[in-house]
Amino acid sequence: EYKLGKDISQGTYTVKTLLKDKTGEKKITVEKYTMPKFKIALKTDKESYTPEDILKGSLSANYTFGKPLADGKVSLDIYLVGKKIHTLSGNTDKEGKYEFKYNLGDYYSTHPIKQITFISLNASVKDKANRQINAAKMLTIMPLAGESPAKHAKNSKIKENINVDFIPECGKLIKGVKNIIYAVTYYDSNVPAKTKL
Repeated sequence: EYKLGKDISQGTYTVKTLLKDKTGEKKITVEKYTMPKFKIALKTDKESYTPEDILKGSLSANYTFGKPLADGKVSLDIYLVGKKIHTLSGNTDKEGKYEFKYNLGDYYSTHPIKQITFISLNASVKDKANRQINAAKMLTIMPLAGESPAKHAKNSKIKENINVDFIPECGKLIKGVKNIIYAVTYYDSNVPAKTKL
């Protein structure tokens, strides 16, 4: 860790490392930080889906002073454990909104699952000044053969193992930046488990 001085000149710097007979270097850019000019929110109609469902949602973009970001360029990537499976794109309307849907069966019909899995929605919006803001959302995909939560509740005396999965926000860990990691717990029957971590 190295603290930059307040009067450091802006521009591109080269950081070099030396370890015995090995060297490495990386270029970094120092520039004045500017607050985001707008913000975005990503919503879906549900938090959990089956492989046959149609995923529906909306994205809203607004400038920090409240005005909707109209005609913003939207890109929405759908990831499954770090693998991009689909991309949606379009523009926000005059209210700063962009509605989307994706038939999960288009992917899962040829990639059946037997246990809970997770997909990540990674969205980005650019305004006319080419400024970009990102947002992400994690969703659960339940296998069709899974036992329903209601059925599991009625048979609460049945003892099952609790499984824990740790899922990076973007589907994979990104080196050099702060990563958000989700912990998801579920029973052997693929029913979500309400737990305290």
